[in-house]
Amino acid sequence: MNLVGYLLALVFLFACASNADRAKEHMEKENWEKAHEYWVKALKDNPNDEEVIEGKREAEFEITNKKLVQLRNLIKVGKSQQAVDLTWDLNKLHMKWGYSSGHNISAFHDKQINALYPLFVRLIKTENYVKHPLKQYILVSRFEPIFVKRNLTQIREIKAGIEGRGKKFCSTLRKGVSSRRPFHADMVSRVCHVFDHASEVQKTEDRQNPFLKSLASRATYQINIGGLPAELRDNLISHMMSKAESTPYFNAVGAKNIKFEISGGISRKTKARTALRQKDYTKTETYKDYEDVYVDGKKQKKAVKKKREVTKTYTYYVNESTRTYTSNIKAKFNLGGRTQIVTLTDRDVQTIENHMNTFRPAGIFPVSEEFDSKSQAMERIMAKFADKAKIQLEALWDRTYCLGDLPGGFTYATEKMMKCRMLPKSKNQKYLLWVETFFGLSHKDDVDDFEKLMGLTS
Repeated sequence: MNLVGYLLALVFLFACASNADRAKEHMEKENWEKAHEYWVKALKDNPNDEEVIEGKREAEFEITNKKLVQLRNLIKVGKSQQAVDLTWDLNKLHMKWGYSSGHNISAFHDKQINALYPLFVRLIKTENYVKHPLKQYILVSRFEPIFVKRNLTQIREIKAGIEGRGKKFCSTLRKGVSSRRPFHADMVSRVCHVFDHASEVQKTEDRQNPFLKSLASRATYQINIGGLPAELRDNLISHMMSKAESTPYFNAVGAKNIKFEISGGISRKTKARTALRQKDYTKTETYKDYEDVYVDGKKQKKAVKKKREVTKTYTYYVNESTRTYTSNIKAKFNLGGRTQIVTLTDRDVQTIENHMNTFRPAGIFPVSEEFDSKSQAMERIMAKFADKAKIQLEALWDRTYCLGDLPGGFTYATEKMMKCRMLPKSKNQKYLLWVETFFGLSHKDDVDDFEKLMGLTS
């Protein structure tokens, strides 16, 4: 068998291998993570297969041990933050696999958790955590179940200190509470419920939430576009609303409206001409050639017929028509006193051709084409305009709430940053800076826990 055949055979065998077979191959190579991936797939194929269940458990044990060796090395050199982060990553894996929060699957695991505990206590007492009581609270709440088998006297002392610092922190925050900044007051109540021994965050119903009520729930339209048929104006509104509703402007419980003033014109021009077309095609032709032959020992030229493929060009005329819709549309709208203008200067061009030519060798047959309907062309124009409006809506929201410095400390910044949070995550970096500046939270898990604690996410 040649090399190509051998490789193809290997590919075929691998393709035919079961998930369990692939898991075993990776186990032999000590690719524990990849093996685990295939054990999980194999378990879906056959949930009661004891061999697969045991294989998956063994892969999980090896993955855990690999991470515990890394953890031991971090603990030895005193890298407490990295050690704590790795322990949490391992704990998340265990929860994903269905283990209990404080479960240690080996004596080696138990030993590393014991060794981590004093480093954790020292870490939680460092200035980076002490000056941010909410950050302390999140980390202690996260790790208390992991250290459940240990003497938690120190943890209880730390929690008492967190509560004291948290109450001082909240006392400062409450000084900025006023009816003029209603969402700041709402946010302070969410933060401070942690240190007031409230059983859960003081949530407000959407209809009563002053932040959400500040958003628009609908838009009103004043449309004056020449060339746009009256029957298509509802289509324009539909396009605009579908895009606008996907921006932070709109919320079902909002109390305000946005007024769009849309003006401009759409003109149509059609041009017809006779156009020359050429199409290459291949034709077989017979030609005469001469070959050397010998007659009575003498060389002579003999004429013979031969065939060859040649390229020919067929020329013909068609009637070509071009229709162009030229649009110059402008929309003006308002957000919090700021006016934004969206303009669309665009051309929707469509060219068709018609002819009655028939020439089969070149594959040419009569063509009969029609322009798209007027409503189809208008739909394309309106969709483009609505897309531009959405971009401008988000840009205005971004400029209003996400750009510039964090104004006036926590009190003033809260109003802006919680609206900044409503933009897609790729655009709300200023909100994340606010969370880090005032709460010391920068890691994704910390921010996620913060938002759950505040009742901002489920």
